[in-house]
Amino acid sequence: MKIKLKKQIINTSGSASMFPSHRKQTATNFHFSLLSFLLLVFIAVPLYSQISNVDIAVRLYQQKKYAEAGALFEAQINAGSRQKEVYLGAIDCFIQIKNYDKTLILTQKALNLNRALGLGFSP
Repeated sequence: MKIKLKKQIINTSGSASMFPSHRKQTATNFHFSLLSFLLLVFIAVPLYSQISNVDIAVRLYQQKKYAEAGALFEAQINAGSRQKEVYLGAIDCFIQIKNYDKTLILTQKALNLNRALGLGFSP
């Protein structure tokens, strides 16, 4: 049986403590929570922004704003996207605005990535 008295715990055995283990556990939980939050921010936010940029690029493409859409698709590719649809969107945008040099570069990059990862492009 324990009796609480002014931030002390007095056990029925007569020994007293000032919560040192409780404070350490609380601090550890806080640090773990803070670390978890920071990991979530630094991992989830870039993933979310990548998805939303692709959505914006698709909308711009549908509005026939090919230069703006192509720039967003290309930014996703430069950020490391390996989605086949991102490459196809970028390539199509640059074909629409008759930027064949960029189309050729992106097509070659997509084919190289396909050889390395098997994205499903067929020559």
